[in-house]
Amino acid sequence: MARANHLLILLVAILLVLPSAARAQDSLPAVDEPAAPPVAATPQAPKTFRNYAGLSELIGMICDDAVRQFQGFFEQSLVRVESFPFLWEFEHQRPSMLGITLADQMAAVLNGHTSMGAWSQRDQYATPDTSAAPVQWVQGTLQEMDGYLRLHISGSNASGERRSYVVNAEMSESIYRALHTSPVRSRLHAGVADPG
Repeated sequence: MARANHLLILLVAILLVLPSAARAQDSLPAVDEPAAPPVAATPQAPKTFRNYAGLSELIGMICDDAVRQFQGFFEQSLVRVESFPFLWEFEHQRPSMLGITLADQMAAVLNGHTSMGAWSQRDQYATPDTSAAPVQWVQGTLQEMDGYLRLHISGSNASGERRSYVVNAEMSESIYRALHTSPVRSRLHAGVADPG
């Protein structure tokens, strides 16, 4: 019985001490923790395409990536895609079959995603009225660097906002040939007279 009384007194003492200990702990000044250093924005590494089966598959992969990169960027009107010139020695630009083919395919893919709500199937490929809406465009350049094809791609929407990104692709024989084939040389080889 004495032992039970002793435990009861001890329990009451603990209960009386706890609220004052909690109040004392609340009155302690808060210690500021050092702020974490700001994280520097690192530029996103260019996407690199590998293990593609051929030229058409690579062009399809680049166009699908363009749809993701420009998701929600363009308004529902046509997007003009300019031919991608090939930058070679001394920053000289020249047309290539790869640049023309890529621009044609990208125009079809991007316009399929951006213009279907605004244009009927019949007039989807009609020339847009330039006075009705600002022109939206995509342009870029092709470079050969250390066994890779590098594409610098930029776009501008109807509001004048711009977006750019870079894509790399492992060079293959078919890409190399398409990159170094000029449309003029291709026409001459096929027996078509040079228009200029």
